[in-house]
Amino acid sequence: MTDSNEPSSLVMIDLDGFKTVNDKLGHQAGDALLREIAAAIEGAVKTRRDLDHVFRYGGDEFAVLLPKAIGIAAMVVAERIRVAIDEVGREGSHWAREGVSVSASIGVASYPTDAATASGLLLAADRACFVAKRSGRGRIATADEGLALAGEFTLQLPTPVDPPTVTLA
Repeated sequence: MTDSNEPSSLVMIDLDGFKTVNDKLGHQAGDALLREIAAAIEGAVKTRRDLDHVFRYGGDEFAVLLPKAIGIAAMVVAERIRVAIDEVGREGSHWAREGVSVSASIGVASYPTDAATASGLLLAADRACFVAKRSGRGRIATADEGLALAGEFTLQLPTPVDPPTVTLA
């Protein structure tokens, strides 16, 4: 959420099948792919609004904070992100030639619609991302979808995010 507690959304992104990149091509290739995907996410987000923030959440997960964007506006950004990630592995790309399939499962939650607190928003977005991943590759799920399926399985609280120790240029 933003400092002024205005409506905002959180987009959680989990790369599909990323472990196979490290296993097949090595960790340096995995790192290179993560950098390309991060740049693609930033391009998809920052081309429209400078106030949005992209974070690497951990491993092969990213988070995007969208101040003043909820509902359809947040879903539009999530779709731009999904397409940008797919484009990294498009036919003819280095990754496609290496046999790497690039896609992501994405969850979207909004404050105050889906959660009243920052931790609640993180849980709602993480749950939606889990539902997207469970439903197949390259899918976007909403917090409502996550909540509808929450009774079918037990979820753990998301991993807390440590404050950054290094600023990337």
